[in-house]
Amino acid sequence: MILSVRRWLLWAEMMSHDPHALAKIPLFLTRRGGPLSARVFRECHWKPALRRAGLDADPHTARHWFVTNALRTIEATARDAADLSRRKEELIQYMKWATGERTLKVYEHLRRDFRFSEQLAGIYKTMQARERAFASGHVRSVSGDVSTEQQT
Repeated sequence: MILSVRRWLLWAEMMSHDPHALAKIPLFLTRRGGPLSARVFRECHWKPALRRAGLDADPHTARHWFVTNALRTIEATARDAADLSRRKEELIQYMKWATGERTLKVYEHLRRDFRFSEQLAGIYKTMQARERAFASGHVRSVSGDVSTEQQT
């Protein structure tokens, strides 16, 4: 294991001089060392974790939830138009959107869609309930067991 990590680090160091080559290195690997496909991630990791957490969202919806909340926060806390513009540009860069301004306009439109807002509100409500349960020490673990005291 340690040898493979060292090899990977050496290889990554060599590849760091070529960002395009580095971008092709898979981040998540299967047990056999191959790249983890999006389908396997969704079916074997994402969906079981959400089921156990009591959430109903696919990765695409979660991405929308994140961006929608980020935009709400940016708009609510921006000091002025220049700050708003700068922070939206930072979000575009973070999300790596090729057509950032156009994508932001789509999100601004989607935020006004009642069904989409209702779905995001449901996710938010479930997450708040889980945070309250965690804070009170009644945490449902990933395996589904209920813990009556927090581990510190």
